[in-house]
Amino acid sequence: MQTSSPARPCPCCGRTRDSDCRWNDTTILCHQGQSHGPPSHLKRGDTINIGGKQWAVIRFDGGFAGCAMVLKPHRGKARSRAYSRLLGATAPPMDKVGRLAAEEIEKAIADIDRALAVPPFEFLRPDEMRRDFALALETYEATNAFRKTVGKLARSRPCLRERKAVLDRALKTLWWMCRAVEEFRRNELGECNQFGEPIACRPSKETGNG
Repeated sequence: MQTSSPARPCPCCGRTRDSDCRWNDTTILCHQGQSHGPPSHLKRGDTINIGGKQWAVIRFDGGFAGCAMVLKPHRGKARSRAYSRLLGATAPPMDKVGRLAAEEIEKAIADIDRALAVPPFEFLRPDEMRRDFALALETYEATNAFRKTVGKLARSRPCLRERKAVLDRALKTLWWMCRAVEEFRRNELGECNQFGEPIACRPSKETGNG
């Protein structure tokens, strides 16, 4: 990542006196200091135009010291809402069980979105790593179990099949994140399990097609 310096002002706050702000094409970590800091009116979920590009505020406790506002490129509505648009508003009518299942699918996708919305691992504090890594794995395991129920319901309810396909894609993305977490903990943190073996925290196998 680039760091703020006299030759490279922070694109968000203009900091030049030190290297406290960091950024690349996918993340901005704007440090809140005494002389410079992100705009004070911004709240989580707000967007700001930086260099002709819209960036969304993700959180305010990022970075090594927990004092940086984290921004990500804004992609319109939240992913869960984008998934909802894929589901279509003119789907065939469903029975009560189908409607309840469809609602639970959208909730599961929202849970996956929350698990995926983390800054680069190397910029997390230890307590943030424990929290976010655990959330990713727990969300995967819970959603994968729910997905099996959806598969059974979709066999007799064609209107659920498209929804299940959307859930499958989101869940597969989360599986890859769990794999990245495992590799980061093993290679960057040097963690081992109780038997002295390299840590393994990803799900036992990737999402299938059932």
